[in-house]
Amino acid sequence: MRPDIWKKRDSAQAVCARALNREEVTSTSIGRGIAFPHGDSEYVSQSHLVVITLDQPMRRDDTENAGVIFFACFNMNSKDERKRIESFYRELIPCLKDETIMKKIRSFPDPGALYKILAH
Repeated sequence: MRPDIWKKRDSAQAVCARALNREEVTSTSIGRGIAFPHGDSEYVSQSHLVVITLDQPMRRDDTENAGVIFFACFNMNSKDERKRIESFYRELIPCLKDETIMKKIRSFPDPGALYKILAH
């Protein structure tokens, strides 16, 4: 395998490991069946958001199950990227509070259709 492939694989493993370690310390549940774990930006070269919808919600902490997980891998190393991510959060937060949108997110079996909802 090429060295750049190894680096990408190792970075992905590091992002996941850091997110799991963070979950052991404190839950990233934000309420209403939603969790927002995130990777360490040190290992992220390009920002991504993975949306996971579960048929059966999983236990996130002692009080809540999460059925929608937004796994954030954001590169926060440039001012422009930080502004873009701040803008993303400003648009996402009202969606998370809107039960109609959340029902749509939970029910979409097609990732492309879900992307269209989120990217409106």
